[in-house]
Amino acid sequence: MKETVKDYYVALDIGGTNCRVSLLENDHQNGLIIRVKKETQVYPEFLEGINALMNIIDQVREGFNIKAIGGSFPGIIDNEKGVIRSSANLPDWNNQPIKDIIENHCRVPVGIFHDGAAAAMGEAIYGRGIGAKNFVFLNWGTGVGGAKVEKLTGKYHITSFEPGHHIANPDGDICACGLQGCPDMAMGGGPLSKKLNRNLAEVKDDDPIWNDVAKIAGQTVINTLAFHQAPILIFGGGLIQKRQFMLAGIEEYIRSIKQEIFKVPEIRVAKLGDNAALFGTVALQQVDLI
Repeated sequence: MKETVKDYYVALDIGGTNCRVSLLENDHQNGLIIRVKKETQVYPEFLEGINALMNIIDQVREGFNIKAIGGSFPGIIDNEKGVIRSSANLPDWNNQPIKDIIENHCRVPVGIFHDGAAAAMGEAIYGRGIGAKNFVFLNWGTGVGGAKVEKLTGKYHITSFEPGHHIANPDGDICACGLQGCPDMAMGGGPLSKKLNRNLAEVKDDDPIWNDVAKIAGQTVINTLAFHQAPILIFGGGLIQKRQFMLAGIEEYIRSIKQEIFKVPEIRVAKLGDNAALFGTVALQQVDLI
């Protein structure tokens, strides 16, 4: 009996608050599975953060022959150079040689990707986007990232964007990006927790604040679809995964706005949960991209 060939990857998911590092196994028959996953805090200071990240990478890859490493990061990403051009959540990481540092240490190919694009591709290949030729993905956790995935002639085209950073309320709070009234400030888990001065886990589902959050989320969807129309919208990220009851309020708000720019999409919740970006960093190195 022929022995099954297995490929191993290290996947990184760096958010505004938490960092996840995983060892993923692909045996080409049963798909991709997580063998090891470690979580830690994100260090906003780059040198401290990259050293902590390298330490965890070494822990999860020990004893395995790694084929490649993929990293998911927030902000505007230069994929070719492997750097974050601009991140409101991690400003000290901007323009730092992340890809080069990891490649030089681990001696394997490294890909650095936008967090929304990574999570979207994870769902496209392994989750709720399987079979879909065109969908929009919104990654809703500490902040709000996004991407549109289109499958064209067997290849994938991904457009990543920052739906958490348009003007939803001109009189709103000043965002870390410098704009005033961004959705991130009203619905992002990090800013929302600061505004309420308590951990969101302590806020009950029947608290009226979630009605306001659902309206902002609904407006964010409307503004996103005005530029990126799609028949399917997939919500991922830690906040919406834990508060799925808000989906009804979001859809109700979208339908209450009488507009003829786009059709209200089918709304789905990500299948892979917090693991979408981890799977996506591997998927982005497996598929053909346009």
